[in-house]
Amino acid sequence: MSGHGIPAPMLLALDGDSIEGRGHVARQYNAQMARDNELVISMAAEHRSYAVSAAPFAMRKMFLLSELATAARDEVPLEGADAASRLASVAEAVSDYRPHLAGRGMEDVPDPYQRSQRHYDESYAMIKAAVEDIAAWVRG
Repeated sequence: MSGHGIPAPMLLALDGDSIEGRGHVARQYNAQMARDNELVISMAAEHRSYAVSAAPFAMRKMFLLSELATAARDEVPLEGADAASRLASVAEAVSDYRPHLAGRGMEDVPDPYQRSQRHYDESYAMIKAAVEDIAAWVRG
């Protein structure tokens, strides 16, 4: 929701890992964001579809979080000797790996908005596990 901060239940989940999210303000996605960034990461397929419709030229750098995490767990090769160069190669590597992801049922992170703390905690746990795997993959 554009102009709003992170909901309080998600802030509680972030607090558990000492992650500060109170300064975040949501913005409406647009094509310029796709132009300005090397990766566009969506939590759910419907969000990725929206992103692709808004900026079809950037489809090869738009991914579900679960696509990136699966590529990381599958140890898809990345180019570069350091984390920065490896990160810069993620979009191309995962885009090229997409045929291997087809039919594997990429999982959406459930939207916990206006649900219980348990739902926020479960969504956060999925995000955290994926990000940890992706970070380790990029670090090499």
